[in-house]
Amino acid sequence: MALSAASLGDGYTQCFGHAMSKDCPPYEAEYGQAHIFQKTHTLADIAGFYRAFGLDLAADSHERVDHISVELEFMHFLCLKEGYALAQEHADEQLAVCREAQRKFLCEHVCRWAFGFARRVRARAGDTVYQGLAQLLAAFLAAELRTLGLQPDEVAGPDLVEEGAPASPEGEAGVPQACEACRGLEGVR
Repeated sequence: MALSAASLGDGYTQCFGHAMSKDCPPYEAEYGQAHIFQKTHTLADIAGFYRAFGLDLAADSHERVDHISVELEFMHFLCLKEGYALAQEHADEQLAVCREAQRKFLCEHVCRWAFGFARRVRARAGDTVYQGLAQLLAAFLAAELRTLGLQPDEVAGPDLVEEGAPASPEGEAGVPQACEACRGLEGVR
């Protein structure tokens, strides 16, 4: 497979189209959240995670807070903070905060939709580079979960379902409930 700007562009269009793909959108809030209030709640919660660590999207950013690349960049940031905490003496509290934030963000956000997203990209990618990137995403997430003491089947949300149908069990007012492994993390942030 030749990796050129043209092949990257063609592969991207094959997977995602010219506008937001309904088959595999790269945005968390498009997965199983039929009501605008659910989407708004999800976007606000994600932005709250970022703000809790002093982060915000760049003013010239053209992506939403729930784009796969933005969510993974936040996980990268948390890993860097964890590495810094490991290098410091007496940084046990900082280390614990970083690890709990990783667990909570994976459970409540990334893993609720990214495994399904990766499956959908693989199905559409054909022999493009995006096929391998989708496989890498799924393998990375599974490894991160194991590192944090979780199993993918404990936290991964169901795949994208028909438009308008909920993708996860819902609690009161249509808000998805936390996965079993994450229920003990309530109030951590």
